[in-house]
Amino acid sequence: MSFGSTMFKNLKDKIATQVNKTNQTILSSILQTDPASISKDSGARTSSTTSHNDNFDHNRSRLNSAASDISQTASANNNYVSPARSFVPPSDIESEHGGDESDHETNSKMQRLVNIYKTKFIQLKNAYDEVERERDNIKNILQQHQDTSIKRQTKLREQIKIDRQVKEELERSYKQEISLRDNKIQELTQQVRTTNDHVQVDREEMRNLREKNTKLETLLTQCKEAIKNHQEKHLKVVTERDDLFEKLNEKQTLIESMMKDRQPEESSIQVKENFDCDTSVLLKDKERLQEELEATRLCVRQLETDLESIKQQSVTFNSNDEIKQKHEDLLAEFNEKSSHLEQIINDKLTLEISNKELQDFIKNCQETIDKDKQQIDILKDTLSKENEQHTKSLDALKTEYENLTNELQQTKQAKDSIQSLLSDALQERTIDKDLEIQQNQNTVDDINEAKASFSQKLDCQRQEHLDEMATLKSQQQIEFDNNLKELREEKDYLEIKIEQLESQHKKTIEALENELTAAAKRAQDKITDLTKQTDEQKNKSNRHEQELNEKSSQLIELEKQLETLKSQANLSQKELVDECNSLKEQYQHISESNTQKNEQLTELEEKLRIATQQLQDEILHRKNIEKQLEIISLNNSMDEFKTTITEHEQLQQTIDNSQSNDRQLLEQKDKMIDTLKQDYELQIEKLHEEHKRTVEDLHEQLLNLNSEINEKNETFSAMEAKLNSTLSEKTSLKNEIDQIRIQMETIQSNSNEFNVKFQQTGQQIKDLETDCDSYRNEIETLKTEIISLVNINEENIRRIDQYENEKFDFEQDISEKDRQITERDEKIQEIELTLKQTKERATKLREALQRTKGSIKNNEQPNAVDSENQIQVISQEYEQRLKENEMEYNTKLKIMAKEMSSKIEENEYNYNQKIHDLIQKKAKVENDLTNSAERRINDAERRAYISEEQISKLQEQIKEKQLDYYRHIQDLQIEIHKLTKQIIPTIEQFSQTSIEDLYSNDIQHPFVIEPTEVDYLKQIVLAYMTGTDRLTMAKVICAVLRYNESEKSLIIEEEKLRQSRWLNSTR
Repeated sequence: MSFGSTMFKNLKDKIATQVNKTNQTILSSILQTDPASISKDSGARTSSTTSHNDNFDHNRSRLNSAASDISQTASANNNYVSPARSFVPPSDIESEHGGDESDHETNSKMQRLVNIYKTKFIQLKNAYDEVERERDNIKNILQQHQDTSIKRQTKLREQIKIDRQVKEELERSYKQEISLRDNKIQELTQQVRTTNDHVQVDREEMRNLREKNTKLETLLTQCKEAIKNHQEKHLKVVTERDDLFEKLNEKQTLIESMMKDRQPEESSIQVKENFDCDTSVLLKDKERLQEELEATRLCVRQLETDLESIKQQSVTFNSNDEIKQKHEDLLAEFNEKSSHLEQIINDKLTLEISNKELQDFIKNCQETIDKDKQQIDILKDTLSKENEQHTKSLDALKTEYENLTNELQQTKQAKDSIQSLLSDALQERTIDKDLEIQQNQNTVDDINEAKASFSQKLDCQRQEHLDEMATLKSQQQIEFDNNLKELREEKDYLEIKIEQLESQHKKTIEALENELTAAAKRAQDKITDLTKQTDEQKNKSNRHEQELNEKSSQLIELEKQLETLKSQANLSQKELVDECNSLKEQYQHISESNTQKNEQLTELEEKLRIATQQLQDEILHRKNIEKQLEIISLNNSMDEFKTTITEHEQLQQTIDNSQSNDRQLLEQKDKMIDTLKQDYELQIEKLHEEHKRTVEDLHEQLLNLNSEINEKNETFSAMEAKLNSTLSEKTSLKNEIDQIRIQMETIQSNSNEFNVKFQQTGQQIKDLETDCDSYRNEIETLKTEIISLVNINEENIRRIDQYENEKFDFEQDISEKDRQITERDEKIQEIELTLKQTKERATKLREALQRTKGSIKNNEQPNAVDSENQIQVISQEYEQRLKENEMEYNTKLKIMAKEMSSKIEENEYNYNQKIHDLIQKKAKVENDLTNSAERRINDAERRAYISEEQISKLQEQIKEKQLDYYRHIQDLQIEIHKLTKQIIPTIEQFSQTSIEDLYSNDIQHPFVIEPTEVDYLKQIVLAYMTGTDRLTMAKVICAVLRYNESEKSLIIEEEKLRQSRWLNSTR
């Protein structure tokens, strides 16, 4: 409302000025009838016009400036067009004057005046309505601009945040690079340490290998002797076994021949005697063989105990005292090999000494390298410090240069403002000159003179400013040249140091290479000796391998026998597995419904596994008993021999690897040093190039600035004299402006605090929204739980259906079993029929036998007795067999019947139990489901009610905070309006006083400055508030706050983009 009142006041002033202009035309038209009155009142009118001209000069200038602003708003904003001002408000009622006229004439004049004033009033009313419409449009435009400014502030804050994040990321990246380089240095140091550790480990391994070699050689000799003894014993046992098998075959052939060639009773006595003799011989042989077997078994046991003792001694004590006592004859060979090993040990000691020397040399080289690294680090630090100092000096120079450029821009802006003020003054004066050309000719001359003097003062000030700039630049250039000289000297010093370090490094590398070549030659000679020894040992190992291959063939035969045993065991296992599978198939349905029976099945399976494991253990035990004599000894000997070979090979590999690692480390270090040199050289070259570029750029800029300053000094020198008079006025205005700025800063601080509060409220709102989301998620989880309960209920129903299906299947199984029972009954009947048939056949055979008896009696009487006896015996045997078969069939039938009845009873009992358990489970499940569902539903309802209450509370809190926020915004808007009310009248008063002083002192002073900085600021603020020109306001703010050029360019570009977007949106 305060802004509207000010606008209304301005409109009143504008209308008053236009009334003064139109008074002459209206009064001339009215008073043409009375020339005498015109002549009488001419003096009064002239005096009134002069006073009006004096009083409303300032108002006319303001009217013209307002009109120009309105035209600018129309050109800038396409959506708003000010209406055409067809109405020209008339002047006030003029003073009445008496005369010699009649009453009729006066009445007619008054009626005319009344009509005129009525029309004027109507026109004023229409004009007022138009002004209110314009005011409403202006309010809308201001609101839009405020919204856009708020958006822009948010964008700028976001950009600042992004810039900060980018800076933080850059810092992190630099820190990561530094950490990576540190890690590389640590890795190199660790590699050096690991090489030293490897050397120490190699020494310990050599010692252990020597001890192992001695022990293994002793074991080899002992094992060879044991193998030879076992082979001899094995051959003896095999020959004896073959002889026994031959004897047994001979005796079996004799027995079979005796059985075939059985003679009558006379010869049977001789046969018996011979047989008794043979049996006695066989018994003696059997006893002798048993004694030999017991002796061989004892030998085998002794050998097994010897092998076990050898194993125990090799694992625990690594000693072979008992074997040494048994094999004293092999000590000579052992002594020879020990002497050979001593020679090898001496060679190894020499190698170790050479390795120690190499290690010491490597350590010395590493120490020198570490010293070089330290020196390089010191140089790096010095370079970095110097670079930082140079960068700081460059930054200081840049800041000084930017400050100077800012000052130049400010002077340019002041010049532009003065020129704009002069142009505005010229425009105003041209309008006044069009109205009163004759009266204002003298004033125009005075104004021209004042302009010339003002320009001279400005030129004087410019020259002084340029002189100061030149002195500052000369001082800065001198400092810059000194810094460059220091940098060049430091560069030369560093290059000399780097060359010295390179020469030292090359010398050390050459010495290291020479020593390494010498050590490598020594190591190669020793390696050749070792390779010869290894070749000899390989030949020996090939011989042993041939022997082992012969023995492996024997082992393969034994393995084949074991495979036959395995096949038998697998068949037995398969039978057991088939039985298990049958049991599993019978009890699958029961296992699904009852966990107890599943446990029983698992127990049975575990028992079966235990049984199979026992069988396998027995088989393996038998195998181990058969193979312990041959396989274990051979495997041990082979493994030990192979370990010796592998250990020798590992030694050679470790030596080669250590040499290759040393070479690689040296190459890597050389490469690192070369890369560091290249990096330093490149960095120094880059620094030189950057320094040259910066110097050239600065020289060019200084030359340009000197040229510009020389040009501007000439213009500013003339203006210095004029500005001295205006400085006092400026100081007063600056004080007032500072007060206004302080008030604006307080408002800004309040607005910032309010923004912080608003952000806090926004965060609280977000927290409340998160809480709402969490409650919603809980509601959704409850819904999902309800759905899961429904699904569980459906699954339970499905399970009940499954149980019913299982019940139906079980009933079908019972029916099938009943069918099987009927089939078995039918089979029993068939068996009974077969029994009857066999009985009938038996009767028929008896009849046939009786017939044969009668025929035999008639045909062969002498052999009748023998044949009858034989037939009777056969018949008795046949009858006995028949009776036995009948008894077996009867017993089997009874057993089958009992088993079937027991199974039927068990199945019925199990079926009843299952049905009872299923009914109980179904009832429990239904009760549990209903209880759990009711509990969960109650919990869900309770949680939903609590969440709804919390949401309602949160919504109330949000509404209260929004109301507080809107109230605070309204309070701030009221404060802003109050401040604008305070600012505008002060500016108007100051401008009126300054203009009146200027007009009053026209005669005293030879020059007058009509427009001031306050008017310029007033115009800028008015353009910013109306939205016609925001760029100038942005530039003024940037100059006041002393932003950098990059920041200024960003702000101006965003202002331009915002205006273009706003124009596009309005279109």
